[in-house]
Amino acid sequence: MNYFLCIIYLLFSVSGLIFMKLGSNQSLNYFTIPFIQFRITWISAIGYACYIISFLFYTIIISKFELSVIVPVLGGLVNVIVLLAAFFIFKETLNSTKIVGVILVCIGIIFINLKK
Repeated sequence: MNYFLCIIYLLFSVSGLIFMKLGSNQSLNYFTIPFIQFRITWISAIGYACYIISFLFYTIIISKFELSVIVPVLGGLVNVIVLLAAFFIFKETLNSTKIVGVILVCIGIIFINLKK
């Protein structure tokens, strides 16, 4: 059950970031703060809602796992998944430096979870 919470957290966190990015590319503004160029569209509002939900799941998750393990694992997984989503959804570049970074993050996640 605890790992299911982690999956739900990852889904909401990554989808929140994706929707915020998608919303920032829209031309129709729902709400704007001009001096900091902050725009909220309906799509970005969905992203903010997802991200808030992910934070609520995160607060539950950190009470159920060792903090020194779960924070770097979830942080690393979010970063890897967002990088892949940016590549496939937003057509951002995926160069050798990013690939090496993903590999290092994955190695770090494996080392953190190794039992003594």
